[in-house]
Amino acid sequence: MRRVNVYCPTIILIAIAACNEPPQLASETPLVISQEEWQLVAQDYPYTGERGELVCANWERPLAENPELTELDAEVYHPDVMNRQLDTAPAPGEELSDTILDAIRSAGVTHVVTCDDARTFIRIKRDVMESEPFNPENVASEGEAPPLPNAVFDEDAIGTEEVEKVIDGQTWNNPPTVGIRIWDSAGGGLGSCSGTLIGPSHILTAAHCFPLGDGPYRVSVSTQGGASCVSTHQPVGQACLGIPTTYQFSVTRKPGYSGSGDTGDDMAIARQTSGTWLAPANTSASWMRVMSTTGSLGANYWVSGYGVNTWNGNGYGTGRLALQAQAIDWSGTAHWYSVRDAGVGAPCSGDSGSPAIHTQFGFDLNIGVESNSEKYQGHSCPSVESDHKFRYAYPGRVGAWIDSTVTGGGGSCTYYTYNTIWHYLRCW
Repeated sequence: MRRVNVYCPTIILIAIAACNEPPQLASETPLVISQEEWQLVAQDYPYTGERGELVCANWERPLAENPELTELDAEVYHPDVMNRQLDTAPAPGEELSDTILDAIRSAGVTHVVTCDDARTFIRIKRDVMESEPFNPENVASEGEAPPLPNAVFDEDAIGTEEVEKVIDGQTWNNPPTVGIRIWDSAGGGLGSCSGTLIGPSHILTAAHCFPLGDGPYRVSVSTQGGASCVSTHQPVGQACLGIPTTYQFSVTRKPGYSGSGDTGDDMAIARQTSGTWLAPANTSASWMRVMSTTGSLGANYWVSGYGVNTWNGNGYGTGRLALQAQAIDWSGTAHWYSVRDAGVGAPCSGDSGSPAIHTQFGFDLNIGVESNSEKYQGHSCPSVESDHKFRYAYPGRVGAWIDSTVTGGGGSCTYYTYNTIWHYLRCW
């Protein structure tokens, strides 16, 4: 099968895809995906969105399991961030190394104006990072996989023989991993992702799930494939249906996030600003600790998420967890990746923002925020046939940002140290 690089974020009216590696195009013409059911949305491209974002393309196609619902794919960038970095006047947290900036300028991009400029910026930033050796201070022995996360598995409702998202996985609709649906402040649908509860009103997820930038959004939070609402706009025990009208979330994205494919900065914290959680119980047992150092080459982790479960896009909304742990194949300073192997889990469309879970010292640690993956044209999951990569942002390198964002939103965080590698941040 022919492979195509599809931009991130993939916005779906019921699922956002894990965004793919940035494309390498030579013109301002939007990428036309040749598969028949994908259609370019009629629009004059590029255009500037309502919060200043540069929108280079949108596509749509019917969702595989429900043709009445539409799946959208958007290519969105933030030139203001890129230009602050190129002008060596970045805001705190936006800094890039001289090596990366020199490589971008050497490619002829000194100021980002066009979509091609933005694509080149993102591609070179990622490629320079991944050409560097792994961090030698963080090397783990491959050894045995960590124990399974501390949650009770549900009866497998899908059947492993048809699950491509997590090979030999099980249904796992357990907080603190949650599914989230997203609307803008006016109620316009933006799609769905996955995320991690890290406190009584805070969710750690991917920045590309919120393409309009920082600010207010309407967000519903659920487990059990949407059947159990965690947020407030539906009665206890009912599904998260309809657009929330009684509360909003405030979203803060990692400083320096510049758009589609920017893996290292692809993190956001969504804070509920009104209302109260319905479920799970608002206790620290329901929140996941975040690793506060960078990860380890060779470390094992568990793939999870609420996205689709098959190559053709079926099974969205049912939480899944791999039963065979994946290992980190490359560990840099901003993000890390794994290469899809037979017999291990892989993130799919709708898993963006989900945690890579490492169980250590008797509790679960979020060691990565799922950002993007390489897929075959027309499929929703990475393939084992082509050693596709899937990439995670490091929450560990931005512990101070998580701490300040949660604290600024009325929460509190404390650092804990157990050894030279596995330090963690616990918020409440």
